[in-house]
Amino acid sequence: MISIKKSKKRLLILIPIYILIFCAICIGAIYASIEMRYRIQEKKVSELESEHSDELYYFNQLTYKEQLLFKAISESAKAYKRGTEILPYKYSEDEFKRVAKAISFDCPEYFYLDTASFKLFCDDYKSYVEMNFLFSVSDINNMKMEIEAVSAAGVAYATEDMSDFEKAVAIHDFLTKHCTYAGTTTNQKNIPLTAHTAYGALINKLAYCDGYSAAYKILLNRCGIECIIVEGATDVEPHLWNIVKQDDQYYHIDCTWNDPDIEALSDFAFHGFFNLSDSEISKSHLMYKDFKLPRCSSTENYYSQKGAKVVSPDKFEEIAYNQIKNAVEEKEKYFEIYPIYTNNQEDYKESLLKAIDKVNGEYEKSILSRSYQAFIATKDGYSVTVQIYYINE
Repeated sequence: MISIKKSKKRLLILIPIYILIFCAICIGAIYASIEMRYRIQEKKVSELESEHSDELYYFNQLTYKEQLLFKAISESAKAYKRGTEILPYKYSEDEFKRVAKAISFDCPEYFYLDTASFKLFCDDYKSYVEMNFLFSVSDINNMKMEIEAVSAAGVAYATEDMSDFEKAVAIHDFLTKHCTYAGTTTNQKNIPLTAHTAYGALINKLAYCDGYSAAYKILLNRCGIECIIVEGATDVEPHLWNIVKQDDQYYHIDCTWNDPDIEALSDFAFHGFFNLSDSEISKSHLMYKDFKLPRCSSTENYYSQKGAKVVSPDKFEEIAYNQIKNAVEEKEKYFEIYPIYTNNQEDYKESLLKAIDKVNGEYEKSILSRSYQAFIATKDGYSVTVQIYYINE
């Protein structure tokens, strides 16, 4: 009897242990099953081919998995949600940063997103992004309407009969005359956050390079022209500018550096950094290599395309005459010229005065003064904007 009682007692002790072991095995099996399914799903999504969008340049360079996060952020931004849906994947910090940068450059219309404060939350099986807005929803809607109104006015300068090059010039000139570079403002403490957005460039008329490049992209995209925001640096600080596609060729355009930001030159439009090749822009700009950029190989910059490039001294007077005559016909106060053989103004002063005299000779009375003022448009000194003076003014 005693041994039977002991056996029963031992069995009563072992049963819970067996149950615990069984439960542990089941939990382990379930965990292993979940882990296996997740790894299979993760492997499957990593093998899927990325989607392609004609409008989103950086989106096209993301993996399919990264594109899912891009789309989740975009959908939440459109709906003014402060968090994305939960995605059944784990994202690394590098993946998250690539997606945030792609959103910032591909979607300047999300000017209200504070991408610098985005937070990624994830465990082994799922992720979501917490988002912050710079403005209230009611303010965002009002700001969108303002951008729409000014964008429509700016795009009106690019007419249907223009080439892509002419449209790019028209929109560039509108933007650089319309906006002032925030870096020249004396009191930097009072610069609003909008200066880093398209809203700042288009509505407040005050922006840094990111505001210029975002606004230029919005305006050109409305004209049906591909425009990419480029991240890099100059010899001073990090910098943003654009690459623009014109007639199957890509060119660098830096609206910020083309803006003279001198009150006396508010009517001027410099083009020293318009339609540059990779080799030309690399003389002053460093392009970051986080993403691939289209190759800009054409040597036909703005001056070449406008007939303002001068390759030798004997051609200067003829080209200057044509540029001055065009300026007079368009009632402009300036013209541009690009004497690549010298950056010394004394080398072409006499030829420039002869060109002015030649234009005056076509009228009963001289209409232009023989005085002029030349402004260097680029650091190398070859690109020159010349202010001319009308006698009757």
